[in-house]
Amino acid sequence: MAELPRWYWKSDSDWILIDPKKALLLETGFKNSTKKVQLDKERFVDLSLGSVEVCKNFVNFPHDNKVIGLQRRYDDETKRRAVKRDTTKSPDPLKGMRFILAKGLVGGKLTSKEKDLCTAVKDLGGKLETTDKVDYIIVTEDLDYPFEKPIVKAQQQEILFVTKKWLDKCSIDGCRIDHSNYLYDFDLRKKEVEKELKKKEKEKKEKEKEKEKEKKEKEEKEKEKEKKEKEKRKSKKKDEEEDDNPQPSKKAKTDADSTTTTTTSTTSTSTSTSTTSTSKVEQ
Repeated sequence: MAELPRWYWKSDSDWILIDPKKALLLETGFKNSTKKVQLDKERFVDLSLGSVEVCKNFVNFPHDNKVIGLQRRYDDETKRRAVKRDTTKSPDPLKGMRFILAKGLVGGKLTSKEKDLCTAVKDLGGKLETTDKVDYIIVTEDLDYPFEKPIVKAQQQEILFVTKKWLDKCSIDGCRIDHSNYLYDFDLRKKEVEKELKKKEKEKKEKEKEKEKEKKEKEEKEKEKEKKEKEKRKSKKKDEEEDDNPQPSKKAKTDADSTTTTTTSTTSTSTSTSTTSTSKVEQ
């Protein structure tokens, strides 16, 4: 992959490297033959002129084929700066670029592999920072969502978040490549986390449902057990009552019935004799 050209604007004393986000806009505009490329609400770069015409806009400005545009203001186009596109291969392709790892931004401890990435940045000419005043934030692993405040703040500042694959590619190719295909996808991460949360919520509900089922089964078993215990106690009580009040045997009952019958018969005979005697007296 070809090295991404470096874009500069001319200050009063030196050439200043244009930040990678705006540089990519300029490179895209240049390749598409766009005459005006907007940098922000206040400035744009005029690419409609040739290098000779651009250089003539300034006093005592030596001609340079790399100078191909004019940075102008929307409110006053007479205020202008020279813009240069440099395609020369650099031994330090990331020179002038400022970096920080996302984990470092949120105060996390770097692993040995992440420290190796820091070394790679330095080897390519980049500068490591400890604040969010950077051009690139390198994401070495998936960020937690909801994203932490320093991450959100950096997003609002429109700082470029790139994956470590971009730095790996720059290191392999020995040049600063286009970062467009290596930007960290915050929306995708948000969807992934939301999907994970839904999955966990589903699993949680299933576990709660399973626990409720087990609880119900346990309660039913307890009720069944209690029912059996109750029946057992009732049966035991009945047996105890029978022991305290034993019932006469069948033979004893028969003898008792026979005695009662004999007694009744004797009584009847006595009654009859008494009646007969009474009748005789009356006669």
